[in-house]
Amino acid sequence: MLNFSQKAAKRFRVRWAGLEERSGDYWKVDVAMFAHVPMLMIVHEYTLFTLIRRKAHFKTPLDIAEEIYVE
Repeated sequence: MLNFSQKAAKRFRVRWAGLEERSGDYWKVDVAMFAHVPMLMIVHEYTLFTLIRRKAHFKTPLDIAEEIYVE
């Protein structure tokens, strides 16, 4: 389950106020600028396993889910 920060929701054009409160096992998605490049920080709540990827590689939240949930 993905939990977007307000800034990340805005970047993906997702209505942040409409998102449900997340509890349990989830991945937190945030956007930060590193050297003028927007980067996604995807952090697992319990393990703190962190993925840092370029925002340009992800067009939709489904792309993020595919990156995380590899079978």
